[in-house]
Amino acid sequence: MEFVVVYPAFKRQQLMIRAAGFFRRSEVLLNGITVQRVKGKYPVRNDEQAMVAVQLRSRFFDAIPAVRIGNATVDLVAPLRWYEQLWVGLPILLLFVGGTLGAGIGSFAALVNSRIFRDERHIDFRYLLAGLVTLAAGVSFVVLAVAIRLAFKPTPN
Repeated sequence: MEFVVVYPAFKRQQLMIRAAGFFRRSEVLLNGITVQRVKGKYPVRNDEQAMVAVQLRSRFFDAIPAVRIGNATVDLVAPLRWYEQLWVGLPILLLFVGGTLGAGIGSFAALVNSRIFRDERHIDFRYLLAGLVTLAAGVSFVVLAVAIRLAFKPTPN
């Protein structure tokens, strides 16, 4: 997903953010060219050719970061509402049931859910799909936990 940043210092240039994928981090593009990250910031030149630091701030359970340009924060999309964050983060509860295995599966499912909630589909479908992902995470956890337990079960002599 790519988002155009609307900011007064970039009227003649196109500043874009490419959202993170499952195996890559978010990127900043200026006029279609990827900007290299330096110490957590992306140095870019604005319309007046002055250097400006762009930072990407992750939001709790959200796949789309907030953008900080200088001292101003620009929201690319409206933040998820509290109940949407709750729905997205529901699989994290596996952490309390299954430790590391539960945390891994729950975190992955929460990441998938956050991507689902940023999709353009109808809101009812997004809730249904995220619910199915959460259910699949729970089932996957149980199956893997049982398989691990059986694999390491001591055999009687």
